[in-house]
Amino acid sequence: MKTMYRIDGLFACACRALLLLLLVIAAGCARTQNAETARMLPYEQLYAYDRDYPLQAEVKEQQRGNGYIIYRVQYNSVHDKRVPAWWCVPTTGTSPYPCVMIMHGYGGDKNGLQMLVPAFAMRGIATFAIDAEYHGDRKQPGSDILSPYIYRNRDAFIQTVIDLRRGIDFLQSRREIDAKRIGYIGLSMGGILGGILAGVDERVQAPILIVAGGDWGYLFANSQHPNAVQLREKNPELFKNPQKINELVGPMDPVNWVARISPRPLLMINGKDDQIVPKECTERLFAAAKEPKEILWLEGGHMPQPDAVLRKVDEWLSKHLLATSQ
Repeated sequence: MKTMYRIDGLFACACRALLLLLLVIAAGCARTQNAETARMLPYEQLYAYDRDYPLQAEVKEQQRGNGYIIYRVQYNSVHDKRVPAWWCVPTTGTSPYPCVMIMHGYGGDKNGLQMLVPAFAMRGIATFAIDAEYHGDRKQPGSDILSPYIYRNRDAFIQTVIDLRRGIDFLQSRREIDAKRIGYIGLSMGGILGGILAGVDERVQAPILIVAGGDWGYLFANSQHPNAVQLREKNPELFKNPQKINELVGPMDPVNWVARISPRPLLMINGKDDQIVPKECTERLFAAAKEPKEILWLEGGHMPQPDAVLRKVDEWLSKHLLATSQ
C-alpha cells in the first residue's frame, strides 16, 4: 500500500490537541546499562502473570458520536487491581478493526484519548487507553509513580506494564478487534512504558515511542524535571554509586527490553533540545534497539513540532498497521 502523507484536518486538530495536552504534562525518563543476558530472566519474571486469570471485564457504553462509540471499561489485573480504561470502536468500515493503545505521559491520564476518538475512528482504527498507576482514576494521596522512593517507582512501573498486557488480553477477547493488529503510541513516560511493554509482549505491533528515552540513572542525574531534581536531593548518597541505581531500576529501564522488539518495527520521535528526556537517554535507547528501527529528530524540546510528529505517525500507521490484514 502506498504510504499516506496527507493528514485529515480533523485528525490533525485532534492529535495536535492531544500532543499539546499530554506532552506539556508528560515527563519521565531513563537510565541503566544493558543487563547481561543471564540477568534478564529474573527481570522477565517480574512482568509475568496468569493470562488465564479471569478479566471480569465490565464494558459500559459511555458516548456515541459520529462514526464511533466510546465505552467505559474496567478489568482485573495483578495484585487485585481493577484497571480503568476507555475503549473507542468505529461504527463504520469493516471489522475487525486494528487498535492503537495510547499511553499518556507523567501527570496525564486516559481522558486525553477522547480527543483522538473521531480522528482515529474515521480512519477505521479503534483506540484504547488506561490510567497508569497513581494517575487519573487511580490517584492516591501521597503516591507518585516518579517519587523520591525508587523501589516504589519500580513497582508502579511494573504494575502498569502488566496492566497494559491485561489490556491486550481484553482487546484480543473482543470480536471487534483484529488481534494481530494492536499498535501502541506512548508519550514521554508512556513511551518508556511502551519500550518495556513491546519488549515483554510480542503482541504489540509497530510501537511508536514519542519523546521517550532509556537509561534511568543518567536521566535521574541530568533531567531538569522537578521530580528528578527532588530524587537527587532526597538520595544524595545513592547518586555517588551509579551502579547501584542501575541495579535498582534495571527491570523498569526500556534499554533492557527494546532489543526484543525486533523483528517488529520500532519508531522513535524526539526533540533535539529536550531538557526533560536528555538526548543521551534517547540515543542510548535507540542504540539498544535492533533493526528494523527508525528515529526522527525534530526541532524543539519535550514538545517537538506537532505537525511533523503527526505526519510521521500518519505515515507509520498507514504502512505498518492499516496496510496489514489478518
